[in-house]
Amino acid sequence: MPDSAVAKRPIIWLNVAYIVLVPLIVVPASIWYLATHGITWLEFVVASAMWWATGLSITAGYHRLFSHKGYKGSPGVRFFYAVFGAMAGQNSVIAWASDHRYHHQHTDTDQDPYNAKEGFWYSHIGWILRGSVWGETYDNVDDLRRDPILAWQHKYWLAIAVVGNVLCILPLALMTSRPLGMILLAGFLRVTVVQHFTFFINSFAHIWGSQPWSPKTTSRDNWFLSFLTFGEGFHNFHHTFEADYRNGVRWFHWDPSKWLIWSLSRLRLASGLRRTPDWILLRALHENRRAGLVERFQGWSEEKRAEWRRRQDTFAANKGELQAALQRELDAAEERVQQRIGELKARSQEWARMKRRTWDEGSRELREAAELEMRELEFALVEARRAARTAVRRWDRLAREYVDQFGLPDLSLPSPTTP
Repeated sequence: MPDSAVAKRPIIWLNVAYIVLVPLIVVPASIWYLATHGITWLEFVVASAMWWATGLSITAGYHRLFSHKGYKGSPGVRFFYAVFGAMAGQNSVIAWASDHRYHHQHTDTDQDPYNAKEGFWYSHIGWILRGSVWGETYDNVDDLRRDPILAWQHKYWLAIAVVGNVLCILPLALMTSRPLGMILLAGFLRVTVVQHFTFFINSFAHIWGSQPWSPKTTSRDNWFLSFLTFGEGFHNFHHTFEADYRNGVRWFHWDPSKWLIWSLSRLRLASGLRRTPDWILLRALHENRRAGLVERFQGWSEEKRAEWRRRQDTFAANKGELQAALQRELDAAEERVQQRIGELKARSQEWARMKRRTWDEGSRELREAAELEMRELEFALVEARRAARTAVRRWDRLAREYVDQFGLPDLSLPSPTTP
């Protein structure tokens, strides 16, 4: 059983040196180097390529593949993630995923390895500087421990990290007239940047941002963080639908990890991509916004209620009729939302059944007929999805009109974001 008292856990001085002291040397040294020597195109390209390779191995590999089983990766893909993930200097897959699964299971509690309620610095790096909340039993990652690639990486991850970084950077550094720049920028600074950008999700993404999907945890959607973390900034979505291989649910959301996983599936290097159905997303979005509206009403003080009653008394006749009309319209919109989401659910389930039937058809003629029916059904599914989105937006518009008409004080809703 984990110890809930942070102060009682021993400080790991090796981690203090690695996480705190090394950046205090590397960052000023890099600033000095850039100010006095500038940066060459080769240094920039190698540093960027190493940032993407190691960073995506954490987000698409350590996180979405190994921790959450959002998809299945081929042995080659898993080996790449294991090697380049180790080169990011964030421990082994097994240790990383174990902490992360506990984080989702016990979010914002004493049993959360990087509990955001302990403060920004604790959730950012403080938790790494002390002994683990859960120790090193790794009881929640038996599936990963059975993978021979990950078992090998867990045993030798530090050696893999050192050798991998040396083999990727040192030959290129020796080929240039500025080896120090390559080693400093593509090596030490890049590792520091990847580490702290990853840590931003544990800290910043639990403090700043919106909660369009669920207020049950401190997780936030923060679009800016997505540009630093290969799409991990849509963290409220992730905590609500953790098995989804996407974090940015809209096509225009910056989520390179999602695009990489999808591309690997097209190349038959990944399969079984788990995607939350649209009707579930729309229902969660609508219910969260409706709950936010109701909660604000219920949270009024008596003074605010009296203020609203005075406003109603002032314009009793007109306001009463308008309120009743708006309420009826809002109720009708609510009914429409539920109807459209129900239709989308039915269409989605019908589409899934037809897809299985298409695979099962034996003869060529039957398969072609099923595929034709499948295409027609896809058009119906698109229309159902569009109708459900329109109904949700209509309800949102009416809710805001209701608020504006009556000047309800201190009333704010979760930020809208239609999938």
